[in-house]
Amino acid sequence: MLLKKHILYLFLILIPNLVFTQDNILAFEKNILHQQLSQQTIEVIYEGTNGFLWIGTDGGLNRYDGNEVKHYLNYSRDINSISNNLILSIIQDSKNNLWVGTKNGLNKINLETNQIARYFSPTISGNMIYSLKIDENKILWIGTDKGLTRD
Repeated sequence: MLLKKHILYLFLILIPNLVFTQDNILAFEKNILHQQLSQQTIEVIYEGTNGFLWIGTDGGLNRYDGNEVKHYLNYSRDINSISNNLILSIIQDSKNNLWVGTKNGLNKINLETNQIARYFSPTISGNMIYSLKIDENKILWIGTDKGLTRD
């Protein structure tokens, strides 16, 4: 009976310490990721089929691979960069393209070549791309400030 009492006391002492230690580890990892983002205001998070975590912020698109963050930013004189740094929506298609909706247009990133293509009105009903959805027929639906378009 005495042995059971000691085990119970030991258990009650160790459990809070283990839980506290785990919380500190998670908070530490979260803060490191947060510090690497291109901007701190997160608009959208999407997990791609290749295991990357795509984070859209007010300051650009961020790809997190579990260790480091790669930034995709708008450069006004570079037509091969994303169309705007305010990222509002993200989705990946079956052809390994990442579709990124911004405040100023839709972007397609070929994840194999890393090439970026931009799409603007009048092809799309509006330039502010709030939502993206791919249906069961592999059709891309684009929700904008002016309505709904399908690709």
